[in-house]
Formats: sequence, C-alpha cells, structure tokens
Amino acid sequence: MDNINILKMQECDIHDAILLEATHSIHILNEEILKDDLKKENYHYIVVKNNDVIIGYAGISYVIDSADLISIVVGKQYTNMGIASLLISNLIQFCTENNITKILLEVRELNTPAQKLYEKFGFKKISIRKKYYNNEDAYIYEKVI
Repeated sequence: MDNINILKMQECDIHDAILLEATHSIHILNEEILKDDLKKENYHYIVVKNNDVIIGYAGISYVIDSADLISIVVGKQYTNMGIASLLISNLIQFCTENNITKILLEVRELNTPAQKLYEKFGFKKISIRKKYYNNEDAYIYEKVI
C-alpha cells in the first residue's frame, strides 16, 4: 500500500463505502442511511483511502459522553493488514478529543476475529443478546475511555 489516508467521510465516498460491504456479503447500511447520517452532528464516519481508493470505513453515533460503533468494514483484499486497527484507533482518538468516555458495540458470536480485535483495544464483553441475529447471539462490548 502506497499512500494511506484516514479522512472524514464525504457524501462522494458513500457509494464506494457501500461497495465494500458487498465484498463480505453484508448489508449494515445503505446509501440513504449514510447520506442522512452524514448530515447529523452526532454521527462521525471515517474512510481509509489507499491512493484515493476507499479500502475501509467506520462510523459511530454519539450522545453526550457515550458512543455506539455503527459499523466497521474493510475490503476483503485488505483484511489482516491493520486497516481495522487504524479505524478503531482513529475513532477512539475522536472520542477522547470530544469527551466521549464510553464506546459500545455489538458483534456476532461467531465473528471471533472481530472480537479479538475489539479486545486488543480494551473492549470488554458486558452482555449477550440471545438470538439477536436470527439464530445467532450478539455480544455487547464496551470500552471505557
């Protein structure tokens, strides 16, 4: 990777960000939701670009001192290259700079790689939502900053 930049997501980035989800056959967000979220003051989305090509994105919503991780997606061909770590680090930095003291997220019980990543950054499993994803549980993680 030649030229990595982490930037605040712009409306012109939405289409390419959504295409990244398709590389994993997931559909967390869509263009309408992202477009709407980018207009709100309490949402913060970032993209990772390599030579101006979006290879990952993440977003949070926040109220007062608490944030919820909405999504974190890295293009399949860029997994295990530290891109997700860059995204999480950047979001934690944003939270710290904006006096956000807690980040919550949910992750599928079978998504062990994501769980290990979150735990690497100090997230702790605090709850389980039984059968949240049809027959799969969701684990709720929290990071206190």
